[in-house]
Amino acid sequence: EVGPTFADNGWILENGSQPNTWNLGTAATGAFTGLRGAYISSDNGTSWSYNTAIASVVHFYRDIVVPANTVGILIRFSFKGRGESVTDRMRVYAVPTSTPVIAGTELSAGQFGLQNYNRQDEYILFTAHIFPTPTSHVRLVFSWRNDNNVGTQPPIAVDEIEVLAYTTDTLPMQGKYTVDQNSPPSPTNFNFIGEAISNLNALGVAGPTTLNVQAGQTFPEILPAITATGTATNTITLQKGGFGNDPVLKTNGSAGEENAALDIIGSDFLTISNFAIRPAGDGADLEHGIRVRNASPSDG
Repeated sequence: EVGPTFADNGWILENGSQPNTWNLGTAATGAFTGLRGAYISSDNGTSWSYNTAIASVVHFYRDIVVPANTVGILIRFSFKGRGESVTDRMRVYAVPTSTPVIAGTELSAGQFGLQNYNRQDEYILFTAHIFPTPTSHVRLVFSWRNDNNVGTQPPIAVDEIEVLAYTTDTLPMQGKYTVDQNSPPSPTNFNFIGEAISNLNALGVAGPTTLNVQAGQTFPEILPAITATGTATNTITLQKGGFGNDPVLKTNGSAGEENAALDIIGSDFLTISNFAIRPAGDGADLEHGIRVRNASPSDG
């Protein structure tokens, strides 16, 4: 973080006079990294708790410059918090910069990722890959909403928000890559599985491509769907790398929708092997391990 306020870090806050508000501080214990995180509070940030008896809708957002030759955008952040099913939750939006963002009013379009971000006791990394329509800017909005009828403490907390644009200047993937939390990021090493998948989706492959996920490591992540496709020659492989126990994807889903630990949509010539999946928390919001779906009626 750059400073102790949302404005110091380039974000615009829309709390209005709502009883539960976004705050930046240290009350949401166990911050993912750094000194502060964003969280909902009913007492101006003193505690990480919310008033479940009074409805609130609050936001923070920023406008992001999108390069003209962008082919995809990676958005990732860590979150935790309980809330209540589909009623007390966070949602995230990517909308035109002309979209009004007003405390007390929910956005009606532009939502991406999970339907509801809540019911997660420990920080988990969420990665989304979006394909924006050609534009010079996009408004990224984090919104909390709760009703006035019960709920479970604590509310949502968010940390480590990152945005990365992929452009036509970046070459497609090919060859061998690693996913290793303990090695520095590099052109051939990713620290997160979600980042590796986002690269595949945005850049495609120009030759046989292998992602070796380091043995013995646990990745608490919610992943984007794999939409990249290989060919009979340019195959894609996601597998354990090195010796030891299978790497573990520790993941969760969202109330109100069916979720899979790993979604494969329209991808061909893809191999996944020696890869363990475990639920984060009680796993109540995770319905599938690996789910394979067609991208369209003509693209299975």
